[in-house]
Amino acid sequence: MSGVNKGGIESAAIDIVSHANMLEKFGVSVEAVLLNKVYNENIFENVVPYIRNNTNVEKILKLPKLKNADMRGFIPEVEIRYELFTSYAMELIENNLNIDEIIGMAREVEFNKIFTFDEIKSKVI
Repeated sequence: MSGVNKGGIESAAIDIVSHANMLEKFGVSVEAVLLNKVYNENIFENVVPYIRNNTNVEKILKLPKLKNADMRGFIPEVEIRYELFTSYAMELIENNLNIDEIIGMAREVEFNKIFTFDEIKSKVI
């Protein structure tokens, strides 16, 4: 998952491609990616081909930015009303993600090795 923050949707796409490819180098299969807080559907649709062409990811998901007419109480750094925020966030997720589909992508984790620093470095460089 990559949050769409100050860098925008385009930077989130670059970030997600980089992370997905690095995980693949370490043998982790990446079934899906999620861009969080997508504020513009058109920009999202334009970065989907970039993600698809530069990863092995099958599913590219998005969650729109949480919008409320009265955003007061939705900004954690200033003031947050947890009950209200959680209610709106839950509704946003229920309306935009297929949780059963996401659960269906889950796989049993096979942990068989701790990589040394040199092994990590050799995969990164």
